[in-house]
Amino acid sequence: MKKAEKFFLDIVSREGCVVCHNLGYRNLPNASIHHLRFGVGAGQRNDNYACIGLCHAHHQQEGHGVSLHDGQGVWEEIFGTEMELYEGMIERIIARYGDPRPEGYTIERNLPKVKRIE
Repeated sequence: MKKAEKFFLDIVSREGCVVCHNLGYRNLPNASIHHLRFGVGAGQRNDNYACIGLCHAHHQQEGHGVSLHDGQGVWEEIFGTEMELYEGMIERIIARYGDPRPEGYTIERNLPKVKRIE
């Protein structure tokens, strides 16, 4: 992992859970990193700049409708899509720190290369 990626992940973690933030909670503890599933296939992971911070309850193992990994469709209906949450988080990070991502970074341009079987 590059130093710049670690710096970005540290910022995302320090910002706390994006869902808790949107629910109005403040003074959030550090969050765990969730790599977005946007644009990647099963068993693949987005790069380290395509992630959001989630608390344990909103990330995994708190039940259907609460945790992302216990039912992403219902979770996104309640809390918003990963991309909506990512965009809100990035706006807050840029306002506070400037943009810590590489110049010209976009998720779409940095999607993992998937081999297609014809």
